[in-house]
Amino acid sequence: MKKEGKERLLEMMQKIDSSFKPKLNENIYFNKYNIKTIDLPIIGDAISILSKNNNAIKFTNKNEFVKFLNQQQYFSASYSHTFDSIENYEKGIPNDNSILLFETGHEIVGAWDDLNSIGYVLPEDDNKSNHNINENNSDEFIPISTPVGSEDDELFTSIVNQGIDSHLEGFTKSNFEVKPGSLGNRRIFNFHKSELPILLRRLEELGTEEALQWKYDIEANDTNLDEVANNLNTINPKYTHFAVLNSNGNIVNGWDYNGLDPDELKQFKVDYFFTDIKDMGFDPKTIGIYTKRTLEKRGINPFDKSNWN
Repeated sequence: MKKEGKERLLEMMQKIDSSFKPKLNENIYFNKYNIKTIDLPIIGDAISILSKNNNAIKFTNKNEFVKFLNQQQYFSASYSHTFDSIENYEKGIPNDNSILLFETGHEIVGAWDDLNSIGYVLPEDDNKSNHNINENNSDEFIPISTPVGSEDDELFTSIVNQGIDSHLEGFTKSNFEVKPGSLGNRRIFNFHKSELPILLRRLEELGTEEALQWKYDIEANDTNLDEVANNLNTINPKYTHFAVLNSNGNIVNGWDYNGLDPDELKQFKVDYFFTDIKDMGFDPKTIGIYTKRTLEKRGINPFDKSNWN
């Protein structure tokens, strides 16, 4: 059977039986997201996959390859060690001159084979399937692209539906769509930055390893949360401690002290809290310091602007 015919047959078998894991050779296979990828980081196999992708751009100059790859803004891509063969992999002999980049779902988006001086890059737009956001307003959104039917797709769909199926806040400014991609349909979650606190809060509330990893990735990819919160009149979702007026229970300030020892915060309250409070013109004696968890136990949502002074 010709190679192309075999691939088509395996794709059809997987559509009939979702549990079927087709192997194209010892290393190339279709994963659970129906993405053709590799099990071991063998650079030749990665090149083989991208070379058959009509959207991938071919390079024969490494400097040009690296320059173009660095211009892409993938959401959660990560580099991998590369090996020239399975034998070298088993012996632990990598080729550090070759380059291999994976995106969410173990999708190969960049590969450079240094021995053969050839490389391919799957551009960001083809990987994300171009979300429908006006260029002038793109800074107001955080796009998250997931293969339809994947675990990530189900995770974000359930989070969005929470605002539809209950009295919880909804994502009224965000928009969501399904678009065809080179490797199957993808659902694009365009979260408006003003609703970022809702998203991060629900990911934290879910508490699963996958949800918390997404929360970390989103925060890491949007480091100016304080500035975003101020510009959009929202509260920084990373705040862990809050200053509350004793007189009326209104919040007047918040701090992000993730990772700090609680005993240290208690011992040095002046440095961590009261100096800021004095600078704001408040008497520290009129202020109570509470954690996010304590306020939530009292029925106070610290990320609701109506609870702020």
